[in-house]
Amino acid sequence: MGDIAYDFGHIQELAQQIQTVSSQIEGLLGEIDTEVQKLASGWEGEAQATWHTLQTKWGHEADDLKGTLHDLSAKVGQAGEAMQHAEAAIGNKFQP
Repeated sequence: MGDIAYDFGHIQELAQQIQTVSSQIEGLLGEIDTEVQKLASGWEGEAQATWHTLQTKWGHEADDLKGTLHDLSAKVGQAGEAMQHAEAAIGNKFQP
């Protein structure tokens, strides 16, 4: 039977890395939006309407991605804490 071992520090580090990447993506999306807004400011008519529709859809999808990454980071952190508590509880059962 195989052993089960967890590196709790690494699990928490992974949760933080996911949050960091999420923040980096958010920053990059903001930079892209700023540059595209500069271009779009001169658009009129159908081009402007089409861009607005696509930009709104893209904004919703970016928000969904940010939410998913935030949730993933939180769940990884919570799972690490739960495993650490479970291991401590099992260890306490062996105490006299």
